[in-house]
This record gives sequence, structure tokens and C-alpha cells, in this order.
Amino acid sequence: MREKGIELAFRGRGVVRGGILFLRADDAVALTEAARQTGVRVLGVDAFRLSDDVTQPLMQHSVDFSSESPGVDVWTKASDFIRLQPTDLFFEVVLGD
Repeated sequence: MREKGIELAFRGRGVVRGGILFLRADDAVALTEAARQTGVRVLGVDAFRLSDDVTQPLMQHSVDFSSESPGVDVWTKASDFIRLQPTDLFFEVVLGD
């Protein structure tokens, strides 16, 4: 499971809650590039606002690529999407083979 190795490599750059890795935009984009380099697909990007005691999902700032055809460049789509979101958000990048 290559996706777990990528996530482990980025754990020190983000916040882990409930076993989910939340990253700021720059690190989320870097994770998508690491996924591209290892051939791991990006299935989606979920945005959240985090505070000390709240993890708030923001569906209006999330996107699902799980139904994209194998030839589609989901890595660039994910990176471009993340860059367009508000700067105060954290992101979960959902990976899969």
C-alpha cells in the first residue's frame, strides 16, 4: 500500500486527528506530487477548518476524483483545486491505487 508510505512521509508536516492527516495547502500540493511520482492516484481532496476542539468539514471546498478515467491527470486537477481554496483551510488528500 504505497499510499500509506506517502502519508507517513508527510505526517510531520500536518495535524493528525482520528487517524486522518490534515495538511496546509502547500504541503497538500507536495503530497499530490509525491503521489504522482509513485503512481498513486488522488481519489479526492477534502477541506476542513481546524481549531483546538473542532474539526469542521467543508464540502463546498472538497472534490471527488474517484470516478475519473485512468488516463486523467488527477494530480494536476487536485493541485490546481487546492491552490484555488481559501488559505486558512487544511486538506485531507485521499489516495488510492
